[in-house]
Amino acid sequence: MKDGIYTDQQCIVCNAKMRDTGRDVSCSVHPQVKATRFRVKFGTVVKRFKNYGEAFRFLTGVRYETDRKTFDARDYRRDNPLSFSNASQRYGDHRKPDIRPTSYRSMGNHFEKARRYFGDRNIKDLKYADFEDFLKTLTVGGKTKKNIMTSIRAMYVWLKKRQEIQVMPEFPDVEFELGYRKTVDKETQQAIIDDIKAHEPLKGLKKTSNENGVNEGI
Repeated sequence: MKDGIYTDQQCIVCNAKMRDTGRDVSCSVHPQVKATRFRVKFGTVVKRFKNYGEAFRFLTGVRYETDRKTFDARDYRRDNPLSFSNASQRYGDHRKPDIRPTSYRSMGNHFEKARRYFGDRNIKDLKYADFEDFLKTLTVGGKTKKNIMTSIRAMYVWLKKRQEIQVMPEFPDVEFELGYRKTVDKETQQAIIDDIKAHEPLKGLKKTSNENGVNEGI
């Protein structure tokens, strides 16, 4: 079967196969008999449609993608391997044996937030603006946002190395300031140490007993 629009129906008059005419799928002997179910086959891609117009537009679209060299059969698979949800899950499974459990849990939290936002969107379609808009929805600190984007970027690097994508998207930079603890200079540190020593109980003192047998420290 070549690429095109087909039907599993036959002519109700002569039982002949019906063929695509460019306007419908009908019997060549009895053109008044037209199909009502349609199937588009294009390479390994097979999709079903309920009307001829939708089938024709889909076939035209994938042919156009082929001419532009952007056609990817994975985009039309039922298991949707290039969805953000599925790709991030595969990346997590890939990384799990090589990182510490705490790091794996942190990465899982990062992708859980991203999956809730991006869902089944195709990873090839996500651009800078999509990631920027995603960051604006997060109610976490700047450092956490940066860590989330670092995890997403690492996933895309992995996908690029595996040649599952051809182009890396741009990612927004996340700026943040670390909180600093107050520190003291050496002179203040020494003063604190001296003060602690001055208030410590006396140590190492010999004890003597008075005439009543009561110990007295010297």
